[in-house]
Amino acid sequence: MLTSNENILNSKSRLLRLSSEDKVLGTQGRFTIDFISQGGLMDNVKGYMVHSMQCPNVFDNIPEYANTLQLIKTTSAVVFDVVLTNSFYYIDDLIIELQNKINAAITTDSVAIIKVGNAPNEKLQFTFTGDEYTLNFLNSTIGSRLGLTADLVCPATVSTTLNSIPNLIGETEVYAHSRVLCPNNLIEGGGSFSVIDKLNLNAPFGSMCYSDFDNDKTHFKKYFPFESTKTLRTIKITLRNRTGSVLTLPDNFNFSMMLMIYYK
Repeated sequence: MLTSNENILNSKSRLLRLSSEDKVLGTQGRFTIDFISQGGLMDNVKGYMVHSMQCPNVFDNIPEYANTLQLIKTTSAVVFDVVLTNSFYYIDDLIIELQNKINAAITTDSVAIIKVGNAPNEKLQFTFTGDEYTLNFLNSTIGSRLGLTADLVCPATVSTTLNSIPNLIGETEVYAHSRVLCPNNLIEGGGSFSVIDKLNLNAPFGSMCYSDFDNDKTHFKKYFPFESTKTLRTIKITLRNRTGSVLTLPDNFNFSMMLMIYYK
């Protein structure tokens, strides 16, 4: 049994690279890596420290898990689930996509969507013709991204402005999860989670983001989870956002991280 971090620091060590481009199963956002060829070295791991992480910022700001607006037609109580195409949108492109998809759904009625207010604090304004509609916040996964923060009734021919400005910032951080490496490393109000570490997406869309350790003292994160040696021949990594949704990278982009592992 280990009694202190110092016992591990005096052990043999190697750098271990975990990259989605080396996956044997899964996708770029949820993948499995095998280290079977490394044999006994990976059977006697005492602990590890996070060395570095890197990930491209190419995540949609309207992703699959936040792309649906629910409308309810007042006179008939008919429900329309309007699904937008997953993409990274700027506000003007989003307005065109949203207006076209709503009009295609409600057919005999129509909506016009514009920006109102002083830039950059502009809100979206909806004007329906034909009938009154309710924008259902609870069942609209895209709600807060449009600026919808509560149910909103939109009377026919009356211009109705959403509650808040749109939030098109997109993902701001990537959490690397692995139950093999750390079953409950992060504790928060919602419970305990298997987070190895967090990478801030602090570069513009389309750029590579790197962990920002800037000196020898903070370059390694001292985290030693193993009270006895552990086998790490197979490691599963899942990339998630702050709320736990799995993040998806395009097939031609890769996530990678480096660990310093300590072993017998």
